[in-house]
Amino acid sequence: MDRPNIFVYMIDTARQRNMSCYGYHRPTAPKIGQIAEEGAIFDNHFVVGPWSLPSQTSFVTGKHTCGHGCGDQYQFLEPGIPTLPEVLNRHGYHTAAIQPNPWVQQDEGNCFRGFTEFINPRTSGPGGKPLPAVPPYTPVKDESDTGACWKMVGWVEDWLEKNADRDEPWMLFVLTGETHMKCWPPRKYREQFLPPGYSDEKAGAVPQRQFHGTAGLDKLTAEQWEIVRCLRDGCMAYVDHCIGEIFDNMRKRGLLDNTVFIVTSDHGDSHGEHGFHTAHCQTALWDTMLHTPLVMRYPERIPAGTRVEHMAANVDVMPTLLELAGIDDKEANEHMHGHSLLKTIGGEAVREFVMAEVQKALEPMHWIPREVPGFDYRVFNRHMKAARTRDWKYIWSSDAAQDGLYHVAEDADEQRNLICEMPEKAEEMRVMMEDLLLTLDHRDFGDALKHTGHVNVDPEIEKRLIAWGIYRRVIGAPEKE
Repeated sequence: MDRPNIFVYMIDTARQRNMSCYGYHRPTAPKIGQIAEEGAIFDNHFVVGPWSLPSQTSFVTGKHTCGHGCGDQYQFLEPGIPTLPEVLNRHGYHTAAIQPNPWVQQDEGNCFRGFTEFINPRTSGPGGKPLPAVPPYTPVKDESDTGACWKMVGWVEDWLEKNADRDEPWMLFVLTGETHMKCWPPRKYREQFLPPGYSDEKAGAVPQRQFHGTAGLDKLTAEQWEIVRCLRDGCMAYVDHCIGEIFDNMRKRGLLDNTVFIVTSDHGDSHGEHGFHTAHCQTALWDTMLHTPLVMRYPERIPAGTRVEHMAANVDVMPTLLELAGIDDKEANEHMHGHSLLKTIGGEAVREFVMAEVQKALEPMHWIPREVPGFDYRVFNRHMKAARTRDWKYIWSSDAAQDGLYHVAEDADEQRNLICEMPEKAEEMRVMMEDLLLTLDHRDFGDALKHTGHVNVDPEIEKRLIAWGIYRRVIGAPEKE
């Protein structure tokens, strides 16, 4: 069997519930819906971490956060954990990534290590080489085709032009972040999704700042949250347009039928459903952040029009891809926590529930006290785990007061905590999750933040966190200058 090519389009911050291919009332994802009609769409796909760094690390390792240790208290991937590109490389693949997210790089954190080609469109090419100009694509038709996502279409088309005829199979991973706050779609999509009478000035004045909301500095009204949702929908439709362009170009090149084509997301966002948990906030495990899309097309193994109801997790994608590629790698098999989803496509469940985790949130602990002196950052000094079945959600918190039980089949927004009313159900799910945790390997390296990324670590705040025993600095870790 010829090994298939692999193309992964990951949308940074796309939650399932505002995508039309999942039943949303606005036409936000018609192209992705067409791709799903030619393959499989997973209704109950969840990520195992609520923000980019732990979630994308889980995607390329097939491991839960507890197993790879990479999150908001320790932002590095340790050596010895095989990644998807590393495994594919040693089995004859050529691997490449176009990855602008500053948290998920081949840098000091190295959580995306292994790609033979790695381009960060924000900064520079591999090895710090000057970044080449964005490859030209088609002439701009209108202002809807001028955003960063359209430039990504050019990057992908240029890469395919140079690599489509390789003798060896290839994997190309692409990430775009238009649906990440601050959302501001091209004019065509603003006009399509904003309510009549809403000017750019009014929409642009709505605060879209994650930590400002968490700190209580931004308190959006119901109308403002509706504007944010409309802007997010416009961004989703714009990304969908770009994905459709890439998909159609690959069809014209004759690449599609020998390519596993995947559309997914690393996490979603909260849009006012959960108070101060603004956006993805790194401090909670709500479904608004975890319930994400997964669409997979590969005609040779995936029947067209398949709708999968069984539970699936982003840690399951790596073992699925390895099975589709006919790769049986002993080292990867020993490390991965996920399960191949091919059985679910055939109607057989591979897991009863999905477990998600969040580490204590050191990033907002560093940022918020600068803006709000005296802010009590103990609210972030906890770690949480959640077990999500098709009907129920149990959340365990290290401070106990935040535990929760939600009947998500009837309470999709997780507004009614039933833990006091149904303690037996909560205990049943706690034991179920503990049984899984006891089978997994665990890594806890202490606390250490990257010297690159969004947060410039403040040494004075770090000293205070150490003094209170909140920040457990790794012995021998480099000091932040």
